[in-house]
Amino acid sequence: MTVLPLFFPTRVVLIDDEPRILRTTSLLLERLAAVAQVLCFERAQDALDHFARVRSGTVGRDPFPSIRARDDYRDGPNREAPRILRALDLSSCCLRAALDAALCDPVDSLVVCDYAMPQMDGIAFFERLPDPHVRRVLLTALCDERFAVQAFNRNQIHQFVHKADPSGPAGLVVLLTEQLRAFFRARTAATQAALAVGAGGEFLRHPGVGTLLDVVTRECGGRGFVFQPDPPGFLLHCGPGDYRLLALADDASLDRCARVVEEIDGPGALARALRAREVMSVGRDGRPIYEAHADWPAVALAPNRQGERGDAILFWAVIPLAHRCEEGR
Repeated sequence: MTVLPLFFPTRVVLIDDEPRILRTTSLLLERLAAVAQVLCFERAQDALDHFARVRSGTVGRDPFPSIRARDDYRDGPNREAPRILRALDLSSCCLRAALDAALCDPVDSLVVCDYAMPQMDGIAFFERLPDPHVRRVLLTALCDERFAVQAFNRNQIHQFVHKADPSGPAGLVVLLTEQLRAFFRARTAATQAALAVGAGGEFLRHPGVGTLLDVVTRECGGRGFVFQPDPPGFLLHCGPGDYRLLALADDASLDRCARVVEEIDGPGALARALRAREVMSVGRDGRPIYEAHADWPAVALAPNRQGERGDAILFWAVIPLAHRCEEGR
């Protein structure tokens, strides 16, 4: 599993004039955790009307681009990074509102369109599709393959799939799942690069974090998450008003936190406990533990440990967060 700094369920759009294919494919796609909604259209023009409403902001607006980015990311080497990183430096209230909006009104990630459509074929549809980020898959019959190859070579589609594929609908869903993964990889590549050079970014390269995140989100019923670099971890959205922090630490980060405690002349017992790996580096409210001052024993968390394939030990804890909306936290 690839660890994503930003994740939220998305919407898949299916276009086919055969209701049976729409019904079967949508039922299979709705089982995927990354899919919050499947929209089915029997006419290509109806799907274009949907995307026109998305562009006008009446449905499906991505909430994160509207939030002000951190100034130190504005002039980065990748112009796309500021748009993606806008979810990382928000007040508690704004971040939770953005997560709620993303989960309630998903963003289109994948469009699947049959080639042989009445009035407007699949290639003509993709030529008119305004969203440059959505992944595009064309369903074809064997006689349509020449047109599909041409559309692929012109970068109008990302993949074409034969309707007569012997693997059937289940095989189609496997291919569509790969396209969903490609959507998330493209959307977060710049974020991963930016975070990798900052505090906490090393956890995005830790091979055990993806497995841990997958297990924890399933156990907690997580519906979406955002990576935060300080204190490092993932803010999990588990339902209305239910937010939890999957706090992460390793040997290097615990030593770094102990040095900070010493540099600010914090409690000596806290620095020793961090070096002895007896406490986590965050308190129950998600703040760095050295900010808890004299109250740190009451909020310190005993670390859970996870090692995988000989990799560095990972310390982690799941912290329930109170629902707060103070600006600037």
